[in-house]
Amino acid sequence: MESIIEIGDWNMNISNGGNKTKEVFYTAGKKIKEIKSFDVIIRDDQDKNYHSFKNLTKKAFYFNRVNFFITDNIFKLWIYKKSSFNCSNFQKTSYNRGWIYIIYN
Repeated sequence: MESIIEIGDWNMNISNGGNKTKEVFYTAGKKIKEIKSFDVIIRDDQDKNYHSFKNLTKKAFYFNRVNFFITDNIFKLWIYKKSSFNCSNFQKTSYNRGWIYIIYN
């Protein structure tokens, strides 16, 4: 079983007034212990470059100065100032920043 969740609007350019964190609420009717893995796809403002984080299996995961944390109903993403996402290519608003794919046992 798989759930696909939109990340939603997120200005990731924290040097220019963007948000360091993004919380995505979801209700899949499953518990965190039933999650096998999850994938995250973040896209740039031009919808040309997709950054994939695949087969993440831990409750909290750090990659390329991006952290992911998942609970039973919240998926939290946060970036650091030195992240490659902290730039003008990731600051558009009113735009779905990407997707979270949750794979269950």
